[in-house]
Amino acid sequence: MPALLYWRFNRRLELALSNHLGLERSKTPPIFLDTTDIVDPKSIATSGSTIRYFTVYETFRPALALHLAAPLLLEAGPYFRIKQVNFIENPYGSEPDYRLTDLGADAALKAWLGERVSLRLRYDFAHRWFTNYKARPPAHEPAQNEALAMNRHLVGLHAAARILRPLSLSAGYTLRLTQDNGGFFSYREHLVAGGASFELEDRLEVSASVGYLRRDYTQRTPCEAVADPTVPSGYTGSDCKSSSPTRLSQTESAIIANARVAVTILGWLQAVVSYELEDASSDLEDLLVPNHRILAGATLSL
Repeated sequence: MPALLYWRFNRRLELALSNHLGLERSKTPPIFLDTTDIVDPKSIATSGSTIRYFTVYETFRPALALHLAAPLLLEAGPYFRIKQVNFIENPYGSEPDYRLTDLGADAALKAWLGERVSLRLRYDFAHRWFTNYKARPPAHEPAQNEALAMNRHLVGLHAAARILRPLSLSAGYTLRLTQDNGGFFSYREHLVAGGASFELEDRLEVSASVGYLRRDYTQRTPCEAVADPTVPSGYTGSDCKSSSPTRLSQTESAIIANARVAVTILGWLQAVVSYELEDASSDLEDLLVPNHRILAGATLSL
């Protein structure tokens, strides 16, 4: 439910203020698992076990838009995001309820090439920290019992072309770099995607896209510290001699597809239904069937 405030100072400068509040109750199979302690990992795929959780999230974002010239628009601003995740059912019992907080800023430059083609270059930086979720340092470094924190950089290039009046095509590339204070979650990620959208008289919008994601972990080692609540630090270092270097994934990939239908009921009310598919795998093992999600909701513009 976004609450919007828009103010135009002059023909070149605009201010937009948005707040987005969302609730989600989800049931999903886990995508990537630490299966080093599971006797028969293949049994997970057929057991029917799922992770169920309830999420509340909110994003507050003021932004300034500057019209540099007729075909150029620069938009930039800070944002604050908070997300609370509570697990209803966790068959593996390893993930606690946690809260994620983001403090970041982004900037985007958009250019129009004629009346049909547009390009968008975006940069986004966020410092994110977790409550009730610990960092996981490698075993050769002392565990400090610190909460997990990350710095995330995102660079994206997006192109869109209007073929006919109601039909548009789009394609994009996104590079994401994440570094955390333990090293276990540090990664470099590439996402290539393309899609199409169809709009009918400002009442109906249908869109679909498909993409390929590849994530390479940059600091993950097979002898990371593991959680141990019986010791003061909260972690115990593992023994590299008893761990095979091939038992810890360094690369993950996924095919991601989605379809979305939005119907405008009133000028301020829109109904939305979407379907998402994620078929993920890793260089360690590929145990799971594709992940399917169906979402439905309403958007209010007040």
